[in-house]
Amino acid sequence: MPSALNERIVSEYRDLFAKARSCLLIDMQGMSVEQTTAFRALFRDKSLHIEVVRNALASIVVEEHGYPGANGMFAGSTAVVYAPSGAADEATIVAAKMYADWRKKSDKPALKGALFEGQTLDSTRAEGLAKMPGRAEVLGQIVTLALSPGRRLAGAILGAGGGVAASIKGLVEKLEKETPAAPAETPAAPAAGDSAQAPA
Repeated sequence: MPSALNERIVSEYRDLFAKARSCLLIDMQGMSVEQTTAFRALFRDKSLHIEVVRNALASIVVEEHGYPGANGMFAGSTAVVYAPSGAADEATIVAAKMYADWRKKSDKPALKGALFEGQTLDSTRAEGLAKMPGRAEVLGQIVTLALSPGRRLAGAILGAGGGVAASIKGLVEKLEKETPAAPAETPAAPAAGDSAQAPA
């Protein structure tokens, strides 16, 4: 029968994984105190939490959440990197990018994998999250795509339209030079029967 303590921890993990629908799973074993402190501070600055979990209890909760094959990742030292609020998927991409930057200068911690959009990712696929565009990048791409047809249309109007207008102006000027000017009208001579009669 599970102890009251274990039941309380499982309840806490249910809350944690309800918030952390997407998260990184990291093995922090072998890190010095200084490394661990710096690593945690780095993620804390981006409002990301790192929580070391008890494997057997965490795997129960992850299984409840329907992540296939995730139980195998809960062995040894396991820390969950997650955002306590906001967009979990976006936060996990940000965390993966930060982790990739950290690993450029240190060989620890090891990345076990990730829970992402209902899928269990192994370490290789989890590292691939760092190459995904974040929300800001995606929005920038959408804005660029939305504006580009308008830019092309304006360029076509200004470019081709300007060329047509110049051609029409040149044609008008050419016709004006080639067409002889019409002679000025002279007053018509009075008809013979219309001569003024002298008063009688």
